[in-house]
Formats: sequence, structure tokens, C-alpha cells
Amino acid sequence: MNGRQTRHVYVADANGGHCIISSLATRQDTQIIRIDPLLGGVSYSGSPGVDLFSSEADAYRHICVTSQNLAPRNQVVARAILGYFIAGGSGLLLVATQVKQTVVLPGGHAIFIVSGHQWIEIPLEYPGLADAKERRNAESFQSFPISDNHFYCETYDLTRCWPSSTPINQYDPEWCWNDWLSVLFAQCGLRNWCVVMLQGVALSQTLQVPVTNPSSTTAYAKMNVCIIARKSCVHPGTRFIARGLNKEGGAGNEVEVEQITWTGEQQVHWNTAKWRRGTVPLKWDTKAPVVGDQFVIIGGDSGKPFDGTELYYQRFMRRYQQADGASVKLTVLNLLKIVQDSEETKLSEYYQESLRTTREELKLQCEILNYDYHYQNRTQGQVAAVENMWALLHDRMQRDDITCGTINFAVRPGHGPNMTVTSHQTGMVRHVFMSQSTHLILHSG
Repeated sequence: MNGRQTRHVYVADANGGHCIISSLATRQDTQIIRIDPLLGGVSYSGSPGVDLFSSEADAYRHICVTSQNLAPRNQVVARAILGYFIAGGSGLLLVATQVKQTVVLPGGHAIFIVSGHQWIEIPLEYPGLADAKERRNAESFQSFPISDNHFYCETYDLTRCWPSSTPINQYDPEWCWNDWLSVLFAQCGLRNWCVVMLQGVALSQTLQVPVTNPSSTTAYAKMNVCIIARKSCVHPGTRFIARGLNKEGGAGNEVEVEQITWTGEQQVHWNTAKWRRGTVPLKWDTKAPVVGDQFVIIGGDSGKPFDGTELYYQRFMRRYQQADGASVKLTVLNLLKIVQDSEETKLSEYYQESLRTTREELKLQCEILNYDYHYQNRTQGQVAAVENMWALLHDRMQRDDITCGTINFAVRPGHGPNMTVTSHQTGMVRHVFMSQSTHLILHSG
């Protein structure tokens, strides 16, 4: 990083041209990215004096000169480009106009939450044909809630768990929510100009904790705690739509949560723990009659409840594969209601059958713990319900351990930090529920 903040300026010039003046924090130069006013395509050649300049001021002067010395007639300043696509007669550019830095990971990797965004509509002179459905879809897409629900990092791959050495442009598409929106930028070599946007939460807090080392000269030390919750985009949707598995083997509203804790600056000691939550990974749906309670349709429209379960667990095993090739152990915390002849109990029975098949066919080490959270919450109260849940999980989480290590930033120039991993998390807890109203996403032990 060179000390400057990323800044993009969308410009509509006096001749009807459209371009973006981009100055990335990770570079020392400035680019002019042009958008074709006829068909909406994105172009960039990297030619000095044409679309590559030493500063934003030089790029801006070039645009004014090529527009017969007229000042651009429209400008929008942005902190990040989130995507661009063509819909019928318009190009639609999505930018983050306001961002809020909420986390700085070891190494100076800043995470920003999008706190303000804008869709810029670019009229095309030779628009493609767009039927009424496409226009409605484009309008609906622009109403999608972006601000305060999405975050990104320009220097670190947030689609993978800490610590990751994967280059940022080799992100995992399962967790990137604007992958398809970046296609036109990627086609002209500008994928890094469109940030990798994740949906979820990224928050941090600095705590003062007592020092127990008798040789220490200070009574308290600074400890940083960060929570990152990333939602999968394989099967997203609202509570009543994204249920169970889809044809890609994605479970409805799957969320991976990661807690990272670290102390120190030049010599950083860190640890991380991760867990997941989501709906039951089977083919199922619900139906609400005019009178009475909703009921569960096992198998959904296909009538085949186990279709897609193999894809789901294969994806899970690949993501958490350990250095020796083994997969982590899976502990399923089943939060479905346990009431005789209830709809959730019926769903739970099918789920346990699918886990038995998974253990046999995929050789995944997994076990299931049943905990009727709704009953516990109703009869014991929320505090006791959470404490009882932790008592049930305690031995498994002690067995599964956490990932720990150190980073030494005090190394010779040009050699980069020295990372050492001293232990690995060998197991994963996944919370399973039927209703999205179960508020057990973010927890730590």
C-alpha cells in the first residue's frame, strides 16, 4: 500500500463518452477505463498517455483536452467499483460511494463495509433488445440491499479462512457475491479494479486484558478480536425461499463464521476458530395451508430428499481439508424441535439418515447432537438455554482445538513476514435449524 486511498471518478465527458478515472491504493498510477457509448463494452489498453497516467490530475486533464477543453458534465466519486453489466438499452455501473473501515488484520489488511452505494445508468446509442422481463429483473436487481450488508478487502483474500496465502484474484467464488458483475472488467484484464464483495459481517474490537506473566512490565496488554461472518452465494434467498438444498448442492443461507484473535504488532500471536450454520442440507420445502400450521414436504418438488447431499459434503470436505489430506471432523448441532409427530422431527429423522449415508460413502467423520433450543429457551430462558448448549458442545470443541500461530514482521526488507502455524483446528461445528429466526450465528467460547 502506498498511503493513498482508492478513488474512482465516473466521468461523462462533453462528447458523450463515459469513463472511470481509477487510482487504486495498491498502485502508484492512474487508469482511464472507458465504457463504449454505443454498445456498453469496457476497454483498457494500458498505453501511457492514452489510458495510463501518473496521477488522477493528469488523467483528468487528458479527458478535458480530448473533449475539446470542456469540463466533464457529470461526475460521481466512489471508493470502490462493485460491478457493471449491460441490460437492454443501458449499462449499469455499481459503485460504493461511502465505505467504513471496521477491521485491520495483521499486516495492515483493511476490511471495509459498504455504507453507501449508487447505480449509475449509462444510456447506450445502439441498445440491445430487452424484453419486459429483462427490464423488470434489472430494476429488481437495483433494489437489492447492498449497503451495510457487504464488505471487501483490497489486499487479502477474505473468501478463505485465516491465514490464507492465496492471491486475492484467486478467490473462492462460493463466497464472492459480485463474481458475475465483474466479468466485463475481467475480460480486459481489470478484475482487481472491481473488488471481491462478500455478504455478511466483519467487525473488530480492541480489548485490554490482564497480563499474567510475572516478568511483564505492564499490567494489561492489547488484544484484538475480529468476527467475520460470510454467507455463501450458492443458495441465497429469503427465509421462505432458500430452504434445504438446491441443484448445486448448496444449503439455504449457509454462513461460515470465523473468530480471529491476536496480540502484538511486530511479533503477532494469533488464533482462529470457525463454525457454520444453515438450514437442513436435504431437499425439502414447507407449505402453509389456509388453516393450520405449515407442514414439511420432504424431497421438495423432486421427491428425492437426498439429491445434492453428496455435492454439499464434498464441497465442505474440500474447503477444510488438512495438510495431510484428511478432512476435519464434523459435529452437527441439530437445533430442530424434538416433539413426537412434529414436522421438524420428521425432517430431523431424514437428516440423521442422510448423515449415516454420508459417513459410509464419503468417509466423513461426523456425529450429530440433538438440542431442542426452542424448548430450552421457552422453559429455561435464553441465558440457560445458551449455557446448556455450550455444556453440550464443550468436550467436542476441546477435542477439535483451534488454529494458532505467529507472524514475525520484523524481518529483512524484501523478505516479507514469517508465518508459523503451531496448531490446527481439526473439527467443525455446524448449527442446523429450520427457521431463520434462530439467533445463534455469532458465538464464541
